[in-house]
Amino acid sequence: MPPDLALPPQVAAQFTADCGIGDGPGRPARTVVDRDLPSMILAVRRARGAGAAAAGSLLVLAYARRLVWPVLGEHLLHGRWLDPAWANVVIDTDDPGGSFRIGFVGTPQPAGPAVGEVVTALVDGHLELLVEQAHRETRAGRRVLWGNVAVAVAQVFLALSWSAPHRDALAGTARDVLAAAPRLRGLVSVESVRHPAADGDRWMVVWRRTCCLAFRCAAADRPSYCGTCPVVPHRDRLASFHRAAGRYPGRPGGPAGTTT
Repeated sequence: MPPDLALPPQVAAQFTADCGIGDGPGRPARTVVDRDLPSMILAVRRARGAGAAAAGSLLVLAYARRLVWPVLGEHLLHGRWLDPAWANVVIDTDDPGGSFRIGFVGTPQPAGPAVGEVVTALVDGHLELLVEQAHRETRAGRRVLWGNVAVAVAQVFLALSWSAPHRDALAGTARDVLAAAPRLRGLVSVESVRHPAADGDRWMVVWRRTCCLAFRCAAADRPSYCGTCPVVPHRDRLASFHRAAGRYPGRPGGPAGTTT
């Protein structure tokens, strides 16, 4: 990626890793997942008015994003290796509202493995255990849960592409990475879509092939579907993309935004 890539503040924040915290706030991630996963899921159920399966799905989605974005971002933006192994990850669950933060004991190393190996470390070395425990606890389908992980991975490439000179810059890389990861293969579709309002430039788009079950949450006034959800007709998903791209506030090097 360009070294001077201009990320919007809300996107840059998701790539920021809380590193080197050692004895600071938080507990070992494996301890938290093994002991406190039921209470974390219950907090989502209460906050969102969700059933067990929907709460488990949304928790895995939030966890995957908070782990994947800083780890994969360190590789793609800086060429550094931030180890996602359980021993290097801590979780702070002190928020009474049920939210949580993920941090890292060690700091990024200057040289790391190839991007596919980074994703393998995330998926096989960490998130597989979370998915299995969330599945056992809530009976949420494994395909639903792994679909959330695939979205979290794909959205990293999307966020960086939308801030690059070519808005589909990493679409091909994202396709290759997802296709090479057996647990993520086929769970999202990555495309390049022309946006007429941007001189016909192609923009990277991620279409989900599994639903995160957020529409089951009673906390919303009405059932709510993500703009990329497979439940939504394709023409409506395209319209959602064009609205998001039309609101994009700047060109590369200036103010920027992204979409989920």
